[in-house]
Amino acid sequence: MIELDRAIREESVLDASEDYEVGKDPTTGIYGLKFNEPYKDKETRKVEFILDKWYQAGDTRIAIKAGKDVEIGEPLTGPLAEEEEQNTPPAANDDEATTEAGNPVNIDVLANDSDSDGFINRASVAIVKDPQEGTVNVNPTTGVITYTPNPDSCGSEYFEYTIEDDDGAVSDKARVTVTIICNEPPIARDDEAATDQNVSVGINVLGNDEDPDGRIDPMTVTITESPESGSVSVHPTTGVITYTPAPRTCGEDRFAYTVADDDGAVSNEGEVTVLVICAPPPVASDDLYTAAEGGTIDIDSPGVLANDRHAPMTELTAILVDDVKHGELTLNPDGSFIYVHDGSETEEDVFTYKANDGINDSNAATVNIAITPTNDPPVANDDQGSTDEDTTVRIDVLANDTDPDGDRLSVDSVGRPDNGTAVNNGREIAYTPDPDFNGIDSFTYVVTDGNGGSDEATVTITVNPINDPPFAQDDTAGTDEDTPVVIQILGNDLDPDGDQLTIQSVEQPANGWVDNNEEWVTYTPDADFNGTDTFAYTVSDGNGGTAIAEVTVSVAMVNEAPTAQDDAATTGEDMPVTVSVLDNDSDPDEDRLTIESLTRPLQGTAVRSGDAIIYTPTRDSTGTDSFTYTVSDGNGGTATATVEITIAPINDPPVGRDDTTATIEDTPIVIDVLVNDSDVDGDILTVGSVTQPDNGTIVNDGDAVTYEPDPGFNGVDRFTYTVADGNGGTATATVTVTVTPTNDPPIAQDDSAVTDEGTLVSIPVLDNDSDLDKDFLLVESISQPEHGSVLNTKTAISYIPDAGFSGVDSFTYVVSDGNGGTETAAVTVSVAAVNDPPLAQGDGAVTDEGTPVTIPVLSNDTDPDGDRLTVESVESPEHGVASSDGTDVIYTPEAGFSGVETFSYTVSDGRGGTSTADIV
Repeated sequence: MIELDRAIREESVLDASEDYEVGKDPTTGIYGLKFNEPYKDKETRKVEFILDKWYQAGDTRIAIKAGKDVEIGEPLTGPLAEEEEQNTPPAANDDEATTEAGNPVNIDVLANDSDSDGFINRASVAIVKDPQEGTVNVNPTTGVITYTPNPDSCGSEYFEYTIEDDDGAVSDKARVTVTIICNEPPIARDDEAATDQNVSVGINVLGNDEDPDGRIDPMTVTITESPESGSVSVHPTTGVITYTPAPRTCGEDRFAYTVADDDGAVSNEGEVTVLVICAPPPVASDDLYTAAEGGTIDIDSPGVLANDRHAPMTELTAILVDDVKHGELTLNPDGSFIYVHDGSETEEDVFTYKANDGINDSNAATVNIAITPTNDPPVANDDQGSTDEDTTVRIDVLANDTDPDGDRLSVDSVGRPDNGTAVNNGREIAYTPDPDFNGIDSFTYVVTDGNGGSDEATVTITVNPINDPPFAQDDTAGTDEDTPVVIQILGNDLDPDGDQLTIQSVEQPANGWVDNNEEWVTYTPDADFNGTDTFAYTVSDGNGGTAIAEVTVSVAMVNEAPTAQDDAATTGEDMPVTVSVLDNDSDPDEDRLTIESLTRPLQGTAVRSGDAIIYTPTRDSTGTDSFTYTVSDGNGGTATATVEITIAPINDPPVGRDDTTATIEDTPIVIDVLVNDSDVDGDILTVGSVTQPDNGTIVNDGDAVTYEPDPGFNGVDRFTYTVADGNGGTATATVTVTVTPTNDPPIAQDDSAVTDEGTLVSIPVLDNDSDLDKDFLLVESISQPEHGSVLNTKTAISYIPDAGFSGVDSFTYVVSDGNGGTETAAVTVSVAAVNDPPLAQGDGAVTDEGTPVTIPVLSNDTDPDGDRLTVESVESPEHGVASSDGTDVIYTPEAGFSGVETFSYTVSDGRGGTSTADIV
């Protein structure tokens, strides 16, 4: 086309041949000459112009443009410049691109544009219509357009551009449509959790949340609405929310939260509903304490509350319900109390209380206080008694004695009176005055209450004198035939009162005559009489008392005296013995022998009983005693011998008295059970045997016993024991042991858990722990693991491993029973490895037309697990061929192609993880 100078107007008249025409270019608005088809192949052309009157020939020049710029042509009359082949403008085609909100995108708009008769000038890309929701920037070298969306823009928009070819021909406008993909926010779903009253709970709210197009960032958990009655805190790394109920509240509580994804998009509000399970009311348990009679006990905190059960994180206070009846009680809210016993003779005192945890009252519990009696000694009062001479009297000495404790009293021992004997039967004392004694006699006795208490009193006996008739003993005498004999018949007669005796009368014998001179008699046998003659006589004490005895006179030529042999006998303590003393005596005349008289022994009494003598030892006497007796042959012959009595001691059994003591739960105690036992004989006492108690065991070493309560037992336990004196005497007594309760520590068992890499796990560590006292258990403290972090929710532990960690991790925790008892256990967590996908980064390369290029695509790719990466697949490019050897990508452009080529590749870590990136 021949381009006219702009000075030529439309009104100009151009006269030319039919081979061209005048026209206006609709695109550029330039007027010029358009040659007809036949002139295309001509090398030169000549045109003549006829101008109007406004122009002079030679003043207006024209330029010929035929694919290239040329010099200004000659004047119209000169020859035309050479015209080359007609140039066709390039074709710009519409394009499409996609990007995420806020992310720029490079668009190679020339990739689908073309020029039929030349090459596109990459530097000629021109924006003819700007986008509305972003900005564009054209690379002046490559012609690549970078589109950057405005912040928060999304959806679809467009812009327009033109291009030129190497000859400057401009294309039509082309439209580029850009789709901006908006990031979708994560979805927060409602959650539910439950916990006990006053116990915190960890809630993994992200467990059911999701992000449609990305990953939720746990560090963005934000509380948007606080709970009404509790409080919340967010773990800065895991996003776990710890909810802590308000003290003493229960029921439902709610709060809300949001979370963001890696691109900052914030979710909707998720509502969390927490059910706080109302704690059961506290349970108060009965208590047992021991106080001495009239004593005071001061029990420190927690006192009566020590064995009461209550919900975790609550504090109990003690409330008195029923007061004691036998003393004064001060009960403090912390469970401590002071009790003062009034000293009365009571075995126990009782009060009741309730435990309150700030909301609820417990049941009423009973506190028993066992009163350990303090033995009060008895009071023995002096006694008076009277009896007649020679008459035994029984005196109830205990009738006026008393014991403050109401113990049963008994007479323990009796002293020996000066003028009689006193025999103890336990309650009464039988007093027998010595024969013929009258006047005042006394003795002492000791009263005992059976619990170690005793007292002494004196018994005064008035023995009234009573005339005792004399004792007239039959007499024997012997004389030779026809020989008078003076018989001192009063010699063996007695008067208990010591009265002077006289012979009041005699009865004449059959074979002789008796003369009475009141002090003795003279018997004169009849002449020539021999043999045996008898007569009776009456003795008088001058006070009306008389007695009759018989006198036997043996009249013989010569009488030989009998022979008396000494005797010996043995008896037991307090036991009479009969001694047949005549068994070893003899008479040459074979006369019948009788016991004529006997003397009084020092340690007992001796009484004739026919041909024997009954010896009775004084109470508790032992050893050797003796007396003499005279044997008569009835014919005047007598002989004297000695009787020796051996009194063997007889063992008295010991006295075993009951014992009371106290110890602490699980604590053995040595009990000196013999300390209050006694033995009349002073024997050394030992513990012979014991019966095992119901709630413990006994070890007996002979002198004392060791009581060990069963593990965990508290309360009252009893056993009996037998005390022995070593001489066959035994007694049985009961021991009462009060075992006061103590807290038993909990038993913590080791735990294990399994989780995946990067995954939170909640471990119910208390499920296998226990407490003998059934106390509520809580996690008191935890140690941090080496490869993760833990959160203590008091009843469980939440563990989350460090990022990328897998293997075995461990930590310890301390469990507490709330009453000072703790124990430590270990938790082992096995973290299973989870493959993390690789991260492929985009790559770029430059090559010449028709020249292959090797692209080391893996050089900028990474794998969080350090896995070895390989190229798994390569997308087929539009204008060439791409292949991979597993490490690099080889791109070969197709013949004649130049421009920008884009295709993708996928990298694999060999464990199922892949990632895709673009190559430009």
